[in-house]
Amino acid sequence: MRNNMRNNMKSNMRNKFIASTSLCVVGFLGIVFATYYTKDDGGNKIELKKVEKVTVENSAAQEDFAKEDVANAAGAGTDTEFSNVANAAGAGSDAKDNNNDGSDNDVAVAGDIIPGNITGGDSTSDGDREVYLDEEDETTPFREKTEENPIEGEGNLKGLSTEVNAAINALSFNKKSNLLWPVEGNIILEYNMDNTIYFPTLNEYKTNPSIVIQSEEFAPVIASAKGVVTEIGENDEIGVYIKTAVGNDYEITYGQIINPTVEEGQVVDAGDVIACVNKPTRFYEKEGYNLNFAVTKKGKAVDPMKYLTVNE
Repeated sequence: MRNNMRNNMKSNMRNKFIASTSLCVVGFLGIVFATYYTKDDGGNKIELKKVEKVTVENSAAQEDFAKEDVANAAGAGTDTEFSNVANAAGAGSDAKDNNNDGSDNDVAVAGDIIPGNITGGDSTSDGDREVYLDEEDETTPFREKTEENPIEGEGNLKGLSTEVNAAINALSFNKKSNLLWPVEGNIILEYNMDNTIYFPTLNEYKTNPSIVIQSEEFAPVIASAKGVVTEIGENDEIGVYIKTAVGNDYEITYGQIINPTVEEGQVVDAGDVIACVNKPTRFYEKEGYNLNFAVTKKGKAVDPMKYLTVNE
């Protein structure tokens, strides 16, 4: 009997093992089947691997769409940039053409001597020349702007007409002649060609071929002696200036002026108003409004104080 009981127990255990093993196999196969296959809403089988493949393909398509969008955006940006550049280049060309037209007009009216009209200090630049507008619209011959100091040298005497030279030869001036003060004011920079003097604006010492007389803006400038206007010009240092020949190779230069009322070749009498005091050039800003007054003999500077009457 004991043997039968043992045989039955072994048989039951074997059957349980087989059943358990079968269940495990079935469960494993079910998991595998569920992993590889599923169904859609219509009951059709859909292979999961195919779904994953489709998903990958969709992702690739999305990446392609994204790349296409980026390319389109880049193309649009490039087109816009090229358009802007083209427009800017076209505008620049138009502006250049307009400027060229203006330059041609300027060249057409340029000459060695141009009429300059005066206003109260306002001017318009024309290259190295400045043209001034007068309240009365009177024209004055005006020479090109120069960098060299016009005080010393022969100036324009050799280029004058026979009639003007005849008028100059009729004048008489010598070392005993007297000059009128061209403006009222104190001397702020003295004449000195032997030693140097201090120039505040330049902050340096140098010789001075003229005297600098303190004045006021638009103060009238009178002719110090009878003479003939030989030159009206402009210089970087002394600004607009008038030169008059007063006889015997003497000349007078009136610098830092504006509103000339005379012309080259014109005879002026002592005491005639020939211009007004202008604002100082950049060489004399600290000195303030002034008249630069110089006398030369055969093109060499002499001391103006030897001819000006000093009131005690």
